[in-house]
Amino acid sequence: MSVGEIAALIAACAAALVALFLVVTLVKLMRTLDTATQAVKKLSDRVEPILSELESTIAGVNTQLVKVDAVTDHVASLAGSVATVTSLVTGAVTNPIVKVASLVYGLRKAAGSRRGDGAASTEATAPDHSTNRKTARRKRGRG
Repeated sequence: MSVGEIAALIAACAAALVALFLVVTLVKLMRTLDTATQAVKKLSDRVEPILSELESTIAGVNTQLVKVDAVTDHVASLAGSVATVTSLVTGAVTNPIVKVASLVYGLRKAAGSRRGDGAASTEATAPDHSTNRKTARRKRGRG
């Protein structure tokens, strides 16, 4: 055996070892891919029922939202009607009260001018609430 033949034999053994290493690595890779494929299949089997249940839940929620939307529209319409009725009732109640108050004021004024003392005109004016108690006591002389 010559040196060239020994070198060729060593190279052939090295190539065989590399090929064996590659085969072992490929076998491990195939096992890993099989495990990943099985995990994905199990996950897919579990997710399908969840997605179908989620779809039916969303459909139910959409149905309820349509009902809530209708109720909201009715409430908005009712609020507008209540506002209208409130303004009508306010107008119907306050107008007669203002007229009666004006009539009473006019009668007092007329009665006061008939008497000539002007007492009715001072009674008809509203009291001055802008002064506090101490100022009122000072004016009365209580100190």
